[in-house]
Amino acid sequence: MDPANARARNGVERVTQVYLDEARDALAQNRLGLAAQGLKAAAAVDPKNPNLVILSNQLQRLQFLEAEQQRLQAEADDRISKAQEIADERAALNLKSGVRAYYEGDYKRAVQFLAPLAQDGEPQAQVRVARMLLLGRGTDRDKPRAMGMFSTALAPVQLAAREGNAWAQSDLADYFVDGFVIDKDLGTAAFWYHKAAEQGYAPAQTNLGWLYFNGYEDVAPNRAVAVHWFSEAAAQGNQTAVRNLQVLGEAVPGQGGS
Repeated sequence: MDPANARARNGVERVTQVYLDEARDALAQNRLGLAAQGLKAAAAVDPKNPNLVILSNQLQRLQFLEAEQQRLQAEADDRISKAQEIADERAALNLKSGVRAYYEGDYKRAVQFLAPLAQDGEPQAQVRVARMLLLGRGTDRDKPRAMGMFSTALAPVQLAAREGNAWAQSDLADYFVDGFVIDKDLGTAAFWYHKAAEQGYAPAQTNLGWLYFNGYEDVAPNRAVAVHWFSEAAAQGNQTAVRNLQVLGEAVPGQGGS
């Protein structure tokens, strides 16, 4: 209250300096909220302090830069997210095209679509590429590479099968039929084929029909059940099932004859 009181002025300056030092330290650590508190306290004590103006301007600039950085980061995250969505959609379309080509017997095209996806760890692609490598379909035979790919895909296939994915249930059944990387077990194979077949998955229906036609373990051959599953698959255009019905002299759905 007494402008001429030197002791009072010195005291005010010391108090102000404490708050300004706190603000400087906070700015150095980019703790902008704490810096704002220090400057607010300093302004309450000595609003005319010249350092207060300098530090306040610095704080405002840093707040602006932080806001801009957050905005740009959000835009970058959004672009990355959209790019990933595009990549995922493209991969899904390529997987669908590759699987279709595989079951149509167009193995060269299937390899073109599925090999890059298999390389990226897509289990549905890995299983089919592995089988093409094993049999030399659409690519050179390479049994060691095929076995490695079968092994790599097994755990993801098992997980997807337990989650109810029909393709994975059918693929897992194939593992039990082949006996390549797990013990052969036709009863367990039939269990998983049934799971997928009941969801309308044509490859599983065809393979299940084959098991019933030949019989497995304690299950005697059953032509009627086999024809039922072949017919279910053939109705979806599965060519293996169509050929099986033709060989058996059975009517092919949609063709009106044997």
